This record gives sequence, C-alpha cells and structure tokens, in this order.
Amino acid sequence: MQFARERDELCLLNRHGIPEPAIAEVLPARALSVVFMPLLGFDGSGARLGSGAGYYDRMFAFRRHRHSWHRPLLVGLAYRCQRLDHIEVSPHDVPLDAVVTEDGVEYF
Repeated sequence: MQFARERDELCLLNRHGIPEPAIAEVLPARALSVVFMPLLGFDGSGARLGSGAGYYDRMFAFRRHRHSWHRPLLVGLAYRCQRLDHIEVSPHDVPLDAVVTEDGVEYF
C-alpha cells in the first residue's frame, strides 16, 4: 500500500487495465493528516475489524509505539449497524481515533 499525491494528468491504466491516478510523489504515512479507513466492524474503544490482511495495521504500526504521536488521524467509515459490543484485539492492531456513521462522528 502506498499514499501519493496525484498529478493533474489523466489516469493511467494499470497492468489489469484499471484506471489509476498518475502519481507525482509517494508520501510516507507519517506525513498524512487524516486517513479514512474502510472497515467491517468497530467497537466503542476504537478497535477495528478489517478484511484480515493487516495492510492498515502494518502501514500505521508506528502509532502503536508512540502514544504521543497523533498523525495521521485514523477515521473509520461505517454504518451504525457495523458497531459491535466488543472486538478482541491483537498486539499488532492499531486502533481508530474516530468513526463516522450516519449518526455522526464518535471519537475514541
């Protein structure tokens, strides 16, 4: 996974023929201000249930080691029905800072 600034050019086709934005510059995860993250479920403590591949947990692993590090803000996008009572977390899981649902924003 990479984060990048787009060029003003049209999208380019990748090796599968899928249009992707032309990349001007790859950015480190620490340089981002806010990241909106997909999820399958979340709980009241900010635990996130993803697709199971761990891409976001690996990308933002530095957040687990620095409790005073507040960038980027990790925001999950969900429906209220995706809220669970409790999600078991593993040591490698990186919690959300907030989640946005149709009810509004919930901060953790």
